[in-house]
Amino acid sequence: MVSSSRSNRFDELVANTDRNLRNLLVGADGTIWLIDHEEALASPVSEAGKNIQNRLLQMVIGEVTVFERHLSAKKLKNSSAPIYDADFRKYAAASQPEYCQVSIEHVDRVVEFLESRVHHMGVLMDSALGVKQNSLAI
Repeated sequence: MVSSSRSNRFDELVANTDRNLRNLLVGADGTIWLIDHEEALASPVSEAGKNIQNRLLQMVIGEVTVFERHLSAKKLKNSSAPIYDADFRKYAAASQPEYCQVSIEHVDRVVEFLESRVHHMGVLMDSALGVKQNSLAI
């Protein structure tokens, strides 16, 4: 269960290029449930700073003004602050049941990707929103 801005940040973090209306569920209360993460984490670690086509974000921003995009970028960056301090290794260890078939090497590659990608999040979100400059006094 996530909000639209959390959904956008999640897709950007895990480099999900396949979010579309068929892999979202919206509850009666407006809660968004993300399903089908098949295309997530497809980029190798060396491409953690690569832009993706964040389709969900494109659907949300639609035809908004440049000012609204700058405002949205600022809000997304401010609300992304907890991601920067996330302990991905701790979460990975806690989410792996004994019977998991995923190798430790694979888990390490995913953690390295996420740790690297999180450092690019501000620039990636600006790019996804079409924001041309780094700051705008709002």
